[in-house]
Amino acid sequence: MTPDAWYYTFVETVAEMGLSSGNDDGTFAPGSNAIRAEVAVTMVQMARVMGR
Repeated sequence: MTPDAWYYTFVETVAEMGLSSGNDDGTFAPGSNAIRAEVAVTMVQMARVMGR
C-alpha cells in the first residue's frame, strides 16, 4: 500500500484507532476479500471505540 493510494488515509485511521491491525504480518490488503470473522471483529472493535 502506497501513501498515494486513495484509501491510504482510511486504512491509516483504522489502524490508529485500533480497529484493525491488518494481516498477520502487519500489512493491509484493501483489495482482498474479508472473511465474515474479520468483519465481525472489526464491527466489535468499532462498537468499543464508540463506547457501546
